[in-house]
Amino acid sequence: WFEWSTDPTLSEPSLTSDQNVGAGTDDVIVTDDLVELQPETTYYYRVAATNVAGTSRGTIVSFRTAIRAPTRSTRCGRPAGTSTGSPRCT
Repeated sequence: WFEWSTDPTLSEPSLTSDQNVGAGTDDVIVTDDLVELQPETTYYYRVAATNVAGTSRGTIVSFRTAIRAPTRSTRCGRPAGTSTGSPRCT
């Protein structure tokens, strides 16, 4: 799942739905739709995952919406298990 908010600390984030990424240590690309985003707003997010060993959260990263909100949802993701590099947004 992703945790996201306009609060850079993500102290009370919104959560996307859980996704099953399978087992193993290979990188997996995860994406989800964020809808009804406000224009000219910075959003912060991170990927989170859980298994029998516990929960792990990635590094908090951000993006800023355009002056005019897009007419379709914005999708951002980072390969599961990674905390560096640019997120992939479409």
